[in-house]
Order: sequence, then structure tokens, then C-alpha cells
Amino acid sequence: MIKQALAQVDGIEYYGIISMFIFVSIFAVISVWTATTSDKYKSRMENLPLDN
Repeated sequence: MIKQALAQVDGIEYYGIISMFIFVSIFAVISVWTATTSDKYKSRMENLPLDN
């Protein structure tokens, strides 16, 4: 039933491509940001919960 309903939607094949592109883009941006973050910033964030 769901397969029949989705088959009637025009352009449904593009939703998978778009969602995968969004996921890969966000993953790449976060990976680059994490790799380029300074050690000083990482150390400050690691100790943040312990600072009171």
C-alpha cells in the first residue's frame, strides 16, 4: 500500500538523492571543522564541564 502511494508521487526518486547529498555535505563540513579546530579550543571544551 505504501509502495503504491509513493509510486504515484512525481519526482519521488529525487528525495533519496537530495537527502543523501544533505547528509554527506553536513558530515563533510563537521569533519573539516573538527580537523581544523585548534588544540586550545578543544582543550577548553573538554574541561568545560569540570570548571566550576
